Amino acid sequence: MKQVVSRIRFFFAPSTHSEKNQPDESALGEADYPAVAYAYEFVLPSYDWAVRRFEGSETRLHNLQTYSATIAFGAPVAAKAISATPNFDSMLFVAGVACFVLVVTVATFARLMWGTLTLVGMTKVFQSYLGLSEWEFKKEMIGRAGQHQDDNVRIINRRGVAADMLTILLALEVLFLVAWLWSSR
Repeated sequence: MKQVVSRIRFFFAPSTHSEKNQPDESALGEADYPAVAYAYEFVLPSYDWAVRRFEGSETRLHNLQTYSATIAFGAPVAAKAISATPNFDSMLFVAGVACFVLVVTVATFARLMWGTLTLVGMTKVFQSYLGLSEWEFKKEMIGRAGQHQDDNVRIINRRGVAADMLTILLALEVLFLVAWLWSSR
């Protein structure tokens, strides 16, 4: 909940960038920013890119969690097929199950902490930007899209680090459970 509030505050709050040595933006116009029309063409694709990357990271987290669960729940069945009395007190089995629990925990944490993108709020556009000229609107949207992209890249990269952690934990889980199966024969 705190993250969602900070995103809303981030979008609606005034700029936090240092205002020292910055020209007064109200005095700057089309002559000072001649490429606004060209830069505006990147606004919508930047949001599309963020959504695609975010969905890709969500798919990766989900798939790693699914693989981990499949292995964790399949190993006891395989052990029972190999041996009539598998040793469920083995440290290898306990370590494999612990890796599974960590996979679920890290994936859930990643989804809860880094689970939303920052996108343009149409209510904010309606309330604050419809009175602007076309050039001013495009300039403001370029600025907002840049801020949003910085935030979205940070979230997507954190989810990528979480997925890398899941991959390592999954490999350890497989290693421990295969060693346990090997020792159960």
